Amino acid sequence: MLEEYRIYREYLEGASFRDIAMGLERDKIKTGGKRYKWHLSTVQGILQNEKYIGDALLQKTITTDFIEKIRIKNDGSVPQYYVKDSQEAIIPRDIFAQVQEEMVRRANMTSGIEGKKKRIYSSKYALSSICTCSRCGDIYRRVAWNNRGKKSTVWRCCTRVENGPKACDAPTVQETELQEATVKAINLLISCSETMKDRLAENIAIALADGNSGDLEEINKVLTVKQRELVKLAHAKKDYDDLADEIDKIREKKQRILVAKAETEGYKKRIEELQDFINEADTKLIEYDEKMVRKYIREIRVFDDRLQVFF
Repeated sequence: MLEEYRIYREYLEGASFRDIAMGLERDKIKTGGKRYKWHLSTVQGILQNEKYIGDALLQKTITTDFIEKIRIKNDGSVPQYYVKDSQEAIIPRDIFAQVQEEMVRRANMTSGIEGKKKRIYSSKYALSSICTCSRCGDIYRRVAWNNRGKKSTVWRCCTRVENGPKACDAPTVQETELQEATVKAINLLISCSETMKDRLAENIAIALADGNSGDLEEINKVLTVKQRELVKLAHAKKDYDDLADEIDKIREKKQRILVAKAETEGYKKRIEELQDFINEADTKLIEYDEKMVRKYIREIRVFDDRLQVFF
């Protein structure tokens, strides 16, 4: 159980599957199969498995040969059933929802004004992927810079780095300047007014007004009926291609609703954590804190004359 908590915690703190696997191997922690080798797929599987929140998805695999006991992944020919609270939960639902949201975010990272540039998530630095250019919309990248013999670490717009100043002439920012801006912003937040605290409470109320539950319930009912129809056609050896395509479209719609629901849950949880942090923090930050940035800062937008921090 402790390793599961650790995997979920480290992922939300910004670690990649590889970072988590390497850490578990370094600390000599065994997998469920009693081995010291952690595959990336094992880590990902733990983060996506509904059993850790006490639920169960039945018939993920099906038996095709009862004599040889051959099992394959369920391709939709047999209905699946999602059972809620079927066992004791190991991971809180809100944490699980945040992880699913973060997975979607990392897998679909784009940047640029029209959001068409595919970008790869980097877990190395907290500022990676959250510093954005106010001109072209692209993300900023950490660069070891040698300007006229003076070495320093800076952050530069990816469009400018890859295509030159004609594509985007966004300013270069010293890493120390970015770090100081985050410290200043967090300290301003700690000393925020009661009006700001009231606004946070209003945002939580908005997040709680989730209108997806009814849609999800209706889709599950339709999906169950369609899956039963498909099984009947399959048993009767009739053509079920059109019905299978229809089921795939329904599943895609369900997935979009589940992602939206996860985003809502994650958003609500982050606001609550931010609210607790403001209420409980009794001292201001003295120096830059990577964990604090990962947890509370959503974006840092770079302008010519200022940095704008979004929580």
